[in-house]
Amino acid sequence: MDAGVPTLVFGPGSLDQAHTVDEYVSIKEMEESTEFFYQLAKEILQ
Repeated sequence: MDAGVPTLVFGPGSLDQAHTVDEYVSIKEMEESTEFFYQLAKEILQ
């Protein structure tokens, strides 16, 4: 993102909290992102 390259960032949790000592993700966010990636993979692999 900092290099000026167009980038898509998607996933559960907050970027402000990512890769910190107290990082966490709610179960709901994990379930929603899992479903999104599952549907994305299904679409791409058809």
